[in-house]
Amino acid sequence: MEQHNLTLGIPGFNYPDLYDSARLKDLLDVFDASVERHDSQLHNEFKAYRQNQGEGLSPEAISDLLVRMGPYVGQFVARIFNVSEQHQAQGAKIKDEIDTIFTFKNEIVDKLAFFFKGQNADDWAIPAVLNRFDLLVDAGFPEANQDDDPEHRVARVGAVIGLLYSHYKLIAKGKDSDYENADLVAEALRAKLAAHEEAASEFNDIISLQDPAEFINGLMDVVLRWSFVAQQDNDVVANWPSFKLPEKRDFDQLVEHELVDRGEFKAWMGEQEHRRRRDGFKLTDPRFNERQVLSEVNHCIYCHERDTDSCSKGMRNKKPILSRLTRWA
Repeated sequence: MEQHNLTLGIPGFNYPDLYDSARLKDLLDVFDASVERHDSQLHNEFKAYRQNQGEGLSPEAISDLLVRMGPYVGQFVARIFNVSEQHQAQGAKIKDEIDTIFTFKNEIVDKLAFFFKGQNADDWAIPAVLNRFDLLVDAGFPEANQDDDPEHRVARVGAVIGLLYSHYKLIAKGKDSDYENADLVAEALRAKLAAHEEAASEFNDIISLQDPAEFINGLMDVVLRWSFVAQQDNDVVANWPSFKLPEKRDFDQLVEHELVDRGEFKAWMGEQEHRRRRDGFKLTDPRFNERQVLSEVNHCIYCHERDTDSCSKGMRNKKPILSRLTRWA
């Protein structure tokens, strides 16, 4: 049997220990001690979870616990295989994607249907909508214009405005917000716009609003209108994961297909536009890139926080069958 002499990053452990159940228990003890040093409360919560196998915890609470423990697992595995530097670099890149692309999606794109219910942009002055957003980027977020990734450029702006808007909405409702120094961020943005000659003129009505919440509401409208126009005529954003939304599911046709008449019988076939010829044993598509994968992860987080993860639990009717039968009786 081939011997592996990979040096592990945890003192006192060697590669063969990863195949020894007793040594794996020792390694788990090292991990537990590491978590306890960094977050004793999380360590105690997870210890209890192990002991009772989640009994008494809601699915949302279990999901939250696993998500909070996840980073420690990742860091520990990276230490084991001496790839902590690479792990940190990858983590920073993913965090930036979450903080920009998917914050923009969650705070702006997902809310377009609410803000513009029953509307279309046919009677809007589209060039003016587009120009106002570009001016907002130029004056308020000049660093974003150095971004050669169009989706990331837009998301950097939308994420900031969207989070500020959500913060002030919570405050207006008398609820707590964990956004720190929101007023300072809003005033710094106001100062940038006021210092830009063209922006100071174009956004004068917004800049003059003294209440930070009203000021941000005005900028939110600029971002929302640009996003709605982009969504309606999506040549630019067609392949942006931030604009990818779940489609409605037809339970009578879960697999879309065409019915083809073969004379003596009829056959189901996939739609022509989705058909790809296989080259030997190669995959029929190039697989997702990192941002597309994170788009799926972002949706998983959304579902797990609400206990609607149908991928693992199946589809559930919101209305009990008994109540529907009673209604039809």
